[in-house]
Amino acid sequence: MWRKQAACFDLDVDPGWFDSAGKGLLPVSAMRICRGCPVRDDCLTEVLSMPASDDDGVWGGTTPLARLEVRQGRTSKASAMRAGDRIAERRTGREIAAEDEPWLEGRVA
Repeated sequence: MWRKQAACFDLDVDPGWFDSAGKGLLPVSAMRICRGCPVRDDCLTEVLSMPASDDDGVWGGTTPLARLEVRQGRTSKASAMRAGDRIAERRTGREIAAEDEPWLEGRVA
């Protein structure tokens, strides 16, 4: 089963990172984990086989919106994953604070 090989299966990974996409947040941490996952394509294939109404969070390094576009034929799985990789490259508020304004670290989520 592919799930045991997934990067997100690690005990140090917070499952909440993968739920944030449904709340309108950019799931940078989840996308970073997915980017290097050896079973990313299997994960995305599984979620695309589910009903769209059950589709939430980060799967295969993609957001629900990206997967909707795949389901509607407006983009490919590969393009959706590349879009997730671009999200993974973004810096979080905490990273910006630590690098650019170290005095703000701890005050920025």
